[in-house]
Amino acid sequence: MIRVEYDSGDLSGQFACPFCGQTVKLVGNVHTFRSSGSGVERTYPDAKNSIHDHFNHNRGSFIQECKSIGKVDDTTWQAVEKQAPTRVVANGRIVVEIGPNSRGPIHVIQDDPK
Repeated sequence: MIRVEYDSGDLSGQFACPFCGQTVKLVGNVHTFRSSGSGVERTYPDAKNSIHDHFNHNRGSFIQECKSIGKVDDTTWQAVEKQAPTRVVANGRIVVEIGPNSRGPIHVIQDDPK
């Protein structure tokens, strides 16, 4: 499982990749917030997108690329706020598609909140 940790107090966040061992720091104004329209709690930067960028390198995201992409298997992820680590803000699944000649792409699915 990948656990994405948000610290709204000092506006930082990170997750440790269980496949390559890297600690990936989130950049920018990292926080969780409650959506004014729906009242659903959200993460910024979006946990789902941050994990996806780690496995499918995106230079603009400033997130390090996974060096062990060949070892990645289906797994789950969850995002938590550092001040309340037992309360899950968002969670989902990482699905690895295996093609006839390659392994990938990685799909990161968010189950809650959608």
